[in-house]
Amino acid sequence: LKGGLRPRLVGRGAGQVAMTCTIEDGSERIGVGPGDDKRPHGDDVVVVSGHGWMQKVQFSLSLISPMAAGGVTFFAKDVYILQMGADVHLMGLFGIMLAVWGPSCYPIVGYLMERDLLVKWFPWETWGRRAPWFLLNSFVMAVATAAVYVPPKLDSSFLCWWFLLCGAVNCWALSVLFTCFEAARAELYPTKEERGEVEGIVKVSAGIGTGLGLLPQLFIVAGATFKVRVAASIVFLAISLISLTALPALRVARQAYDAEKVGSFVREFISLMRAPANRHYTIYKLVESMFQTIVLQAALYYLKLIEGLRGDRLSMFIAAIGVIAGIATALVLPIWTQFFRVRRNRINTNVVCGCVCALGAVAPAMLGLGEVAPSPVGFMLYTAIAQMTLNGQTYWRCVALGWLVDEDCQAADGRRREAVFVGSINLVSSIGKAIAVGLVVNGLAAAGLDMTNCLPRCDEDLLGPEETSACMDACELANIQHQPETVRTFTRLL
Repeated sequence: LKGGLRPRLVGRGAGQVAMTCTIEDGSERIGVGPGDDKRPHGDDVVVVSGHGWMQKVQFSLSLISPMAAGGVTFFAKDVYILQMGADVHLMGLFGIMLAVWGPSCYPIVGYLMERDLLVKWFPWETWGRRAPWFLLNSFVMAVATAAVYVPPKLDSSFLCWWFLLCGAVNCWALSVLFTCFEAARAELYPTKEERGEVEGIVKVSAGIGTGLGLLPQLFIVAGATFKVRVAASIVFLAISLISLTALPALRVARQAYDAEKVGSFVREFISLMRAPANRHYTIYKLVESMFQTIVLQAALYYLKLIEGLRGDRLSMFIAAIGVIAGIATALVLPIWTQFFRVRRNRINTNVVCGCVCALGAVAPAMLGLGEVAPSPVGFMLYTAIAQMTLNGQTYWRCVALGWLVDEDCQAADGRRREAVFVGSINLVSSIGKAIAVGLVVNGLAAAGLDMTNCLPRCDEDLLGPEETSACMDACELANIQHQPETVRTFTRLL
C-alpha cells in the first residue's frame, strides 16, 4: 500500500455505488457512479455503500442475539461449577472437547457458505449468500440457548453431559451467525472509513447483546432455583430471536461472485496462509483471544474466591462492573468512531491503536489496591482501564480484516471468499479461546478447586424462603473458605 496505489474497482453490487480510484497529479481521487462526481481524498468522510444510518443500525442488530447466546454458553460452565455443583474434573474434560469442536466449526461453515448449498431454496438474487444461513441457524441457537439452564437432572455428572450437548449445538450455530456477520460486513461496506463507522454502531449492539445475556444469569448466580432458571430460559429464547430483525440488511449483501473460483477445502485454506499479512493477522487473533478469554473467565472466580463475594452481593457487583465497562466504552466510543470514519493520510492507524493498547499494561496494577481500598474497588478500576485501552482494537481488527478481503478479491476477478477468510481466522481465534478455557478450568481443578452443590441442601420447598436464604449463604461461604490456598494463588496469577 506504500506508493502502490493503482486504478481499481473498489465496490459494485446491490445497494452500493461504483467507486473507481484513480491517480491524478500524484493524488488519489474517488469516482462515484460514472465518474462525474469526483472529490479528493483529504480528511473527509467516505461513504460508498449507499446505506443510511437506519440501515447500518439494522445490520448491527444481527450481533445482539449471538453475543447474548455466546455469553450464556461461555459462563454456563462456571455457573454449573460454582452454583450447581457440577463435577469440575468432568467439566474440564468436556470443556476440552468443546474447545476442539468449536474451532472446527468455523472453517467448515466458512467453506460451505461459499459453495451455494442453499441457493436452490433461497435464490441468491433475493437472499444473497449470508441471510439464509443466518435465518436457519438463529432458530437452532435459540433452542440450544434456552435449554442450557433447564437440565432434566441436577446430578453433578449429568450436568456436565447436558452442558456438552447444548454447548456442541450452540458452537455450530454461533459459528454460522458470527461468520455471516463478518463476511456480510466486508461485502457491504467497501472502505475503511465506513467499516469504522459501522463498528461504532456494532459496539453498541454488541454491548446490548452481552448485557442481555448476562443479566438473567445474575439472577441464577444469586439463587439457581428451578423457577429462576425456567424464567431465565424463557428470556433467553426471546433474546435469541431479536437478531432476525437484521435479515433485510443481510439480504442486501449480494456482491457478484463466481462460486467456481472457490476450490477444494484444503486448497483454499492453504492458499490463505501463504499471504504474509494474513499470517500476521491470524497470530494477532490467537493472542488476543487467549488474553480476553482468561480475563473474562477468571473474573467470576476472582470476585468469588479472592474478594469473597457471594449471593446477591456477587450479582450486584458483577452488574456494577458491567456498568463500569459500559461507561468506559461510552467515553472512548465517539473518539474511536470519529478517528476511523475520517480518512487521515498522515496518520498510521496501526501505530495509534498499538500505542493505546499498550497502555493496558497499567491495568493489573489496580488489583493491588485491594489491600488498601474497599472490596472490589481495585477490580473495578482494573476493568475500566482495560476496557478503555482495548476498545480501539475492535475497530482495528475489523478494518484489518477488510484490507485482507479487499486485496484477495482484487487479486482474482469474480473471486469472493469472505466467509473462508472469516472461518480460517475464527478457527485460530477459537483455538486461542480453547487454550485459555483449558488453562483456567483444568488449572483450577489441578489446584484443588472443589465446590459443593448447595441446591439439594437448601431446598426452598422444605426450609421456607428465609431459612433457604440463610442456608445458601452459609453453604457458599463454606465453599469459599474451604478451598486450598493453591486455588487462590492460581486465581491471582490468572
